[in-house]
Amino acid sequence: MLYDAIIELGFVSSEFDSCIFVGQNILLAIYIDDILVMGLQTKCNEFAIQLGKRFNVVNNGHISSFLGINIECVNGIIGLNKISCIDRMTKRFRTESSISTFTPLDHSLPLVKADFDSMRADDTLYKELTGSLNDLMICTCSDTSLAMFKLSQFKQDPTVTHLNATQ
Repeated sequence: MLYDAIIELGFVSSEFDSCIFVGQNILLAIYIDDILVMGLQTKCNEFAIQLGKRFNVVNNGHISSFLGINIECVNGIIGLNKISCIDRMTKRFRTESSISTFTPLDHSLPLVKADFDSMRADDTLYKELTGSLNDLMICTCSDTSLAMFKLSQFKQDPTVTHLNATQ
């Protein structure tokens, strides 16, 4: 129903993501019953009025975040980040004192399977941490994909070395 209305308004669905639409010099991102409309304010308001003729629409105006992703617009350039999410993660996993590193991950980092003498890590904690990092990678930090690929290989039997590599 919503899809049909958006198509009738002249929008085209992205070939890369069926929840992204382009048209009328604006970009739409749809998630369940939330729509992020990006473009010139006048165009966004016009779209809200057009869609409001078919659906109950609440126009919240300018936003600073959507689905946990912070949105910043400076000089016409849109930036996305999950800084607040990262801050919550560092508190949750007690990694506030960890040392920052550059991404992508150093490909020579020696992550190997656990052996008899390896000190095991809490596998639930490891899975929660890598899952949270995976969410960051998918949403805004694609440069962490190599690290996620390497760390995900050890979810079944993580060691302290693997856990420390996430910090």
